[in-house]
Amino acid sequence: MDGVKTGVRKHLEAFFERHSVTVRAPRGEVIVHAEDEPFGVFYIESGFIKVFSLNALGTQYVHVLYGPGDYFPLIWIIPDNHRNLYFESMTPMVLKRVRPNEIYAAMQKSPELCLDVMRMGLAQYGVILDRVHNLEYRFARERLVYCLLSLGRRFGGPCEGGREIAIKVSHQILASNINLSRESVGRELDRLVRKDMIEIKSGRVLLKDIPGLIKQLPGTVPTDWLDLVSPTTVVAETLEPELTV
Repeated sequence: MDGVKTGVRKHLEAFFERHSVTVRAPRGEVIVHAEDEPFGVFYIESGFIKVFSLNALGTQYVHVLYGPGDYFPLIWIIPDNHRNLYFESMTPMVLKRVRPNEIYAAMQKSPELCLDVMRMGLAQYGVILDRVHNLEYRFARERLVYCLLSLGRRFGGPCEGGREIAIKVSHQILASNINLSRESVGRELDRLVRKDMIEIKSGRVLLKDIPGLIKQLPGTVPTDWLDLVSPTTVVAETLEPELTV
């Protein structure tokens, strides 16, 4: 998975190892509410989480998904920073939590820890930029393909017949993430299945023809998606049943 290799941010990892408490959350629990005051920064040991906001009608807009190796909400590390976002578990989760003031105080004494937090922040910034790029595509087909390739890069693992996205995502989550209707996502998924570019197995998406998917996108696309064609080492997880695509 993207950005989750242990040892990459060894000072940040060591700080959580020494100062964190373990928190377990069932699927569907809102771990951070938009109105919460900063009470913890979390490291995801296992499981997946969606970050979303609500409009005036209570409709969810999914901003990003996080998985093993990610930290949230990083903005709470810096005093007097806040955003109206919700963080909800999509699967059962095991988390490590530290107090924001503790990590902020430690960062003032450790340039190495500061650099690790900055690296993590930049990695997450890259994920957000990737989503912005995703939304620049005009057609539903292109937006969905880009989204599936991104999920395959971040949360995918090699398996027989292609690369399987480890997290189950519903039509609605995909639609909310790329600003489409649920019906449009359903139609485009069916089309990709008929063209034998993807397969949906027990709710998980298998990317069968990655070069073919890349060719669905106009213009210049990230070349590191070509790395998805070759097997890579990822964090293997068995997830509880989730929403069906």
